[in-house]
Formats: sequence, C-alpha cells, structure tokens
Amino acid sequence: MPSVGGARLAVNYSAAAAELVRAGVVDVDLFKCPDWEPVLEAAQRQRPVYVHFPLAAGRCTGDVAGLDAITECLRLTGTPFVNTSLDPQIVPQSGMMGSLFEAIQRALQDVRTLAACFGTDRIVVENVPHAHDDAMHAALAAEPTFIRQVVEETGCGLLLNLAHARRAARSLAMDARLYLSLLPVKSLRALHVTGVPGPNDQTRSPMPMTDTDWDLFNWVMDQIHNGAWPAPRVIALDYGGAGPWFEARMDAAVLAHQIGCMQQTVEHLTGRAAFPIS
Repeated sequence: MPSVGGARLAVNYSAAAAELVRAGVVDVDLFKCPDWEPVLEAAQRQRPVYVHFPLAAGRCTGDVAGLDAITECLRLTGTPFVNTSLDPQIVPQSGMMGSLFEAIQRALQDVRTLAACFGTDRIVVENVPHAHDDAMHAALAAEPTFIRQVVEETGCGLLLNLAHARRAARSLAMDARLYLSLLPVKSLRALHVTGVPGPNDQTRSPMPMTDTDWDLFNWVMDQIHNGAWPAPRVIALDYGGAGPWFEARMDAAVLAHQIGCMQQTVEHLTGRAAFPIS
C-alpha cells in the first residue's frame, strides 16, 4: 500500500528546538534553517539541515540574485530543493498588479531562471497566504489556477504550506480541502505545517496547531497514504524559528507537544517507529 515512508521530519531550528533534541525529549531528522551561516553551523552540530531560501518568483525583477551563494549552500548542506514563493507582489512603482498575463510571465521567468541553474526537478514553488486587505501578497497569489499554471508550465514541484493554504481559502470563502484539491498536488515535493491565526489576527508570529489545523494535516496525510497525492520528501513543522523575535514568541512545551503529535501521526500512517536519516 502506498505510504509516506520516504518523508523526513523537520522542524524550524531554534535554541528551544536544539535543547529539546539534545535532551532527548524529541527527535527529528532535520533542522529547517534560513540561509544564515551562524544558524547553519549551530544546527549542523546536532542534525542535518534543510535550508529554506528567501526567494520569491514574480517580483518584477526578471532575475534571481545570489545564485552562486545558493549553489554553495546546497553543496554544504545537501538540501534537496531550491524553494521560491510564488508571489507576484503589487508593483511598487504603480501600486497595481498589471494583467494576469503579465503576472504569470514574471513568475514563469523567475522560476525558469532557477530551473536553468539548478534543474527543474530541484525547484519547488511555495503557495503564499492572502487575507482581505493584505498589503503584502496580492490576491492573485492565492488563486489555485495561477499556482497550477506556473507549476505545470515549468514542470517544477510544489512546496505546500498548509497554514498559507488555510488563510488563502478563508480569504476566498472556500473550504480548505476544496482549495487544496485545486492546487497542483500531483507535484507535491515538500509539506510545511503550522497553526493559523484567527480571521481578524494579522500577526505573523508562530502559532500553535489547533484541532482544526490537526484535522487538515491528518486529511492531507490520508491523501498521501492512500496514494491520491505523492509522498513529500520533507514534512516540516514551522513553529518557532531562529533569532530573538521568534524565540520571544514561542513556547518550548508547545513545541515539544507538537513535534510529538506530528511524529505519532506520520508513524501511524507509515507503520514505522522512527524516521530514517539517510
């Protein structure tokens, strides 16, 4: 029977996460890290790392900076993907998005630039959140048809961020499961999971998983286990993060509980007692 046996469990690196792993309270396969050298060095002393790059496709620039630095980071860490958010932000100069065609072309150009450098199979695009009156992410970025067109035309993979998807679905007054089913899930390569703030809460602080978040995560895992969706290579808990801002807004006890719950969910579906590190 199909399963998620190839997935590796990651969690955002933080001092709290590192201490929980050191003390044997929890265990993970990977630490998910920004491309910051001090954080990478600290994380790699305990576990292999999975780098999340600050790239965005569709920003009107027509190029992607820092390709040599990304290449070196991939070499040093063995990170399997180069991620980019699929985020055609509002054009700063005009305050307007431009046409749908123009936005798609900008996004395609940026994704293809990455693919030309690193190979199509190594590129994953991440869905971004969108809320009513969102000053950062244009509504177009949340549209499943837009995300699907870019993924299908470039042949790259999907980094599915469940929290972002829930926020986008809520903004579009759409059921979250229906919204997810309209995304290019056949191209799923990585899965990021964390809690979602309430409809009137625009905070970007790390949020604990609620029952609603767990229900959706379990539903997604069922789709993977039943073979309706492909198994991702990485399942990452996005609660917490490196630096004082994240550290001040997270709870180590909550983090330990969430890692344990995620392990139990995945282990139940895979029939394995632990994730292999390979």
